[in-house]
Amino acid sequence: MKVERIYEIPALPFINEMRVRKLGEISDVVLNSLAFKWKFDAIYLMGVWKKSEMSTHNHRAPKNKNATSSPFAVREYSVAKNLGGKASLIELKKKLNERGVKLLLDFVPNHTARDHEWIRKNSDFYLQDNKIEFGRSSKFEFWPDTAQLDYSNQELVKIQLDILESIKPLCDGLRCDMSHLILSDVFEKQWGRRPKKEFWSEVRKKLGKNFYLMGEAYGRHEYRLVELGFDSVYDKEDGFYDRLLTHFAGENPELLEAHIRGCNSTKVQTPTGEKIFGDCLVRFLENHDEKRAAKVFGVELENALKIMLKQYGDSHGVLFFNHGQLEGRTIKHSLFSKVFPCEKVNPKILTMYERLLGVEKNWEAKVPRKFQLKIKK
Repeated sequence: MKVERIYEIPALPFINEMRVRKLGEISDVVLNSLAFKWKFDAIYLMGVWKKSEMSTHNHRAPKNKNATSSPFAVREYSVAKNLGGKASLIELKKKLNERGVKLLLDFVPNHTARDHEWIRKNSDFYLQDNKIEFGRSSKFEFWPDTAQLDYSNQELVKIQLDILESIKPLCDGLRCDMSHLILSDVFEKQWGRRPKKEFWSEVRKKLGKNFYLMGEAYGRHEYRLVELGFDSVYDKEDGFYDRLLTHFAGENPELLEAHIRGCNSTKVQTPTGEKIFGDCLVRFLENHDEKRAAKVFGVELENALKIMLKQYGDSHGVLFFNHGQLEGRTIKHSLFSKVFPCEKVNPKILTMYERLLGVEKNWEAKVPRKFQLKIKK
């Protein structure tokens, strides 16, 4: 499944911004803009699942009416009621698919919320040392509202694969959080236990070749994940994003071009055949984990975008954009807030994105008639 442009939308703050109650009520005007103006062929809708009700971050701000739990502390893979539930998500997916846009949702394999029912019913699914371990990416980084799963437990692996099969009808693909942490050698190094099989190989077999898998990945495990079946992986750590920052800081600027040319000329064997590695890399100027591009790159924002789009004359990979980026927002949205920070559109930045992303001035007139009829004037 080919994807070229992905747009990330945090679900709950977005419907609050749109002033609608459910995902299925997002207007045709908005959907037409995403599909026909900006020509996104996939929407990554972050945070649709039932979240923790005991997030430590939420407890730190009990008087903040806009505080919420992390979308990555998943309590259950069912669509949250405050987003309209399963039926509303299916309605949104249908509208997107009709416009040629795929829907990507979250899968958080490494951990669950600490109030997940498995804590009571299946505690052996978790790694424990007197108590259930926090989910973590290293000895120095952990998430206190999560519980670390044990992938050496074959029953857990089976249930996780069943969960993936159950949510497959709700979307066209998944963005897999911290996907490298489940690799057998990484997991063994971290926890001293080795999974019997490579989980992601089993996932690809279970979900089939036409289901899109995007991996958040660090630690130079990107190539391995593509070999196992990921359609795309982040090109961030010591990759495109990090080297782009050092490029504009004047620190070894030649490293960026060397990285891009190297990845774009490297082949990789995947379960669906040989690919160019650069075509499997997700390149971005911002996402929900990074600071806003307009803030980070400042006066160099246009040059940064040009490098991402043109890649020294040999463009490859998946282009990824974050909600608010195109309007030039500078305040990073907190994952623990139900609303976006209030900011005005920066017309110069918006115009710059429109020009470089090839937006046609009369794009609305070219919207297929069946969708024009749905626009409320």
